[in-house]
Formats: sequence, structure tokens, C-alpha cells
Amino acid sequence: MAQQPPPPARPATSLDPVEEPSRDWAFAAADTIDRVVEAIRDRTTKPAILVSRGLVFGLIIAILGIAALVLLWITWITLITGLVGEVWITFFITGGIFIVAGAFLMTKRHPPEVGF
Repeated sequence: MAQQPPPPARPATSLDPVEEPSRDWAFAAADTIDRVVEAIRDRTTKPAILVSRGLVFGLIIAILGIAALVLLWITWITLITGLVGEVWITFFITGGIFIVAGAFLMTKRHPPEVGF
């Protein structure tokens, strides 16, 4: 009777009940390092990124806001000058609007409490 050759060895898979202890140690060490690095990054880098983004976006909004105000002012002066025909009348109307707005805001202010 002829003897049969042994079956070929199959490669180890993650479904095998027996795992190498060195794989567990390596996985645990890598996981610990990953958690430590992530905790450090969460406490240092993320706040710095948030602050820098706030500064950049705030600066962009401020620059665009100033440009929009200048363009609005040019449009207002050109429009009123075209309607009335004289620049001095345009300045008079604009000054009157600012005086009325300032007087209204002065009525809304709260004087400081004077205590003796």
C-alpha cells in the first residue's frame, strides 16, 4: 500500500484561533502610539489651526468689507450728484443724513453713573 503525501500547509488567517503573541504586542504598541499622538495633536495643533483660520477669514472679511464700503460711498456720491447736479448739494445732503443719524444715536446712549 502506497503512502499518501501530507496535505500542503495552509497559510494562517485571522480566523485561526491561534495567533502569534508578537502580532498582539505589535498591534497594541501601534495602537497606543496612535492614541498618544492623536491626543497631543488634539490639544496643540487643532486649537492653533482654528485660531489661524479665524484670523485669516477675519482679515479677508475686513478687507472685503472696506472695499464694499468704498464702492458704496462712490456709488452714493455719484448717484446723488447726478440727480441734483452739484457736488456741494450732495455733500450737504450726506452731512445732513449723518447729523440726523448721530443725533438719534446720541438719544439712545446711556450716560455713565456718577457716584459720590
